[in-house]
Amino acid sequence: LSSTLDRVVKTFVHASGSVEEAEREIEYWFKNVKFEGYKRETDDLYLV
Repeated sequence: LSSTLDRVVKTFVHASGSVEEAEREIEYWFKNVKFEGYKRETDDLYLV
């Protein structure tokens, strides 16, 4: 995939089998990560 600026856009998709499994995986993979201030390249294209 590439963006309108001809840069590679990485996409990661994962689905858990249950809510409980998702909660365990989120805790395991993202325990030291803060998701704040994230802006996608396409955010300016849509009115929110």
